[in-house]
Parts: sequence; structure tokens; C-alpha cells
Amino acid sequence: MNSGALLRIGATRRRSAATPSGAVAPFPRARFMAFLAKLKVQSKDAGLIPFRLLGSQRYLLDEIESGLAAGITTFYVLKMRQGGISTMLLALDMFW
Repeated sequence: MNSGALLRIGATRRRSAATPSGAVAPFPRARFMAFLAKLKVQSKDAGLIPFRLLGSQRYLLDEIESGLAAGITTFYVLKMRQGGISTMLLALDMFW
């Protein structure tokens, strides 16, 4: 992540009727990482390359995983330019 880059994550806890305790299923990180290994992204320089998580993407994934473990289901992400956050979230949407 750039020294001037900013990545802030805020979350809210929301309880649903289906799970009164607020518990949600644990995030299947190993399955998601296996899914990412099969993805390719378009690079400006090298064309189609395998998807590999950047530091900012790994940080966001860690925060989402810990938030889900705490029962948090809504996340707000203030993201910087060129951090790959939109790409990672698109991959997460395709996986989910």
C-alpha cells in the first residue's frame, strides 16, 4: 500500500430474524483463495495474468473475515485509487 494511500473500513452490526444472536456462518477463506487462484485479470502491461491479492486487498479480506466472525454483515469501505479494492470486491461477489 502506498504511504499516502488510505483504506478505512467501517462496519455496523445488524441482527436478523433468522439469527437472533447475530451469528453468521464463518467466511470460507480457503475456498475463496482457491477460487481466486482460478481467476485472471487484465493487466495494462502484461495482458491476462493470474489474480494475486495485493496488500490492500488482503487487509480488506482480513477485516471482512473478522467482521463476519463478530456478526457484522454490513461494511463501508473508503477506498483509494489503484488499490485493487473494486476488483477484489467483484471477485468476492462472484464467489458469494
